[in-house]
Amino acid sequence: MVLRSVTVALQVFEVVAMQQPIGVSEISRRLGMSKSTVQRCLVTLGEAGWIRPEVTAGPTRWVITSKSFGIGRRVGNSRHLRTAALPVLERLRDATGAPVELIVPEGREGVLIERVATAATEWLFLPPGLRAPLHVRADGKVILARLPEEDLEAYLGEGLEMLTRQTVTDPMRLRRELASIRARGWAASIDELVDGVSTLASAVVDLEGRPLAAVSLHLPSEPFQVHQARNRKLVVAAGIEIGARLDGREVGGRAGLEKRR
Repeated sequence: MVLRSVTVALQVFEVVAMQQPIGVSEISRRLGMSKSTVQRCLVTLGEAGWIRPEVTAGPTRWVITSKSFGIGRRVGNSRHLRTAALPVLERLRDATGAPVELIVPEGREGVLIERVATAATEWLFLPPGLRAPLHVRADGKVILARLPEEDLEAYLGEGLEMLTRQTVTDPMRLRRELASIRARGWAASIDELVDGVSTLASAVVDLEGRPLAAVSLHLPSEPFQVHQARNRKLVVAAGIEIGARLDGREVGGRAGLEKRR
């Protein structure tokens, strides 16, 4: 019974994806299902964040969300993303002397998919596959700052988990911080994910500005302010270069990442 329900829901999702915006009656006709069955599937898919009702004056019509686009893009580009990003991550590490990471968004979490460090910077070891809520880390915040408003509201509506005493858990405060991040193009977090560790990050976006990933560098919190202005420029340039490499564009000066002397 459960598998049958999943199959039906996927059929409804496919019709929405191909024919959006589309309403209950039309989906019912196309699939030969009752309107009540279609409506239940639409509500379930909407609650899971895969589709949303389009704002119109007439009958409700449904469209897929950016979550759907994001998953599809990552499935096709996960390996390509790591391949495109790795040389940029390595140059950022060499330029800053700090561990550098690449995460991708998955639901409410950021998933670590690549990390480069040196023997001297293994003081912070985070294994690939590590997950953390997006709001507790700088790289997660640059992703949240790029989300459509309805997706951000859905994230905030589920509550903000506290991992350390510095984690931002007030929605209004986080909204203000995300607005600043959007305007300047980078994020910083101090002791929000792990005590004693601070992070600078920038987003990797596609041509439409949707967040595909985020690149970050990690430093001990105590000397965090040292070279911060220079490090901010480097991490922003790295995010831009990775995005350009994914789209097959060239960025002059290799994103300005030069080896530290």
